[in-house]
Amino acid sequence: MKIKISEGHKRIFYLKDLADAQSLLICLNFGARYLSPARTDNLSEPSKRYEPAGESIEACILGEGSYGKVYKAFDKLLKREVAIKQINKSKLGPEEMQLMYQEIELCHILSADESALVVSVYDVYEDSSSINLVMELF
Repeated sequence: MKIKISEGHKRIFYLKDLADAQSLLICLNFGARYLSPARTDNLSEPSKRYEPAGESIEACILGEGSYGKVYKAFDKLLKREVAIKQINKSKLGPEEMQLMYQEIELCHILSADESALVVSVYDVYEDSSSINLVMELF
């Protein structure tokens, strides 16, 4: 299930059952009021919600791989440091893109168990050039 939250960005929600969908709708209804245009901080936009947790973008790089980079960032809404895995879409073919979405879904499902062995996925957002996973930072 994909739900468009704001222009140019998408949030992807992976739901196990109808009860989760109903809970999500309640949260979205509450969130719509909380993140309404009356808010002056506009933290509903990922570019405003997450900021580099260092003096420069280069100083925030935690790692780099074939498909992108992982950055240390600060979530201004939840007031905590997070890791953002930024996957470059241009490096993915159609089959790889489908596999990436499946991997993201699997990560989300596994993180719901809150196991110490699995990194929690807090948020997923997508723009025209990248898929971004916001995760627990160790």
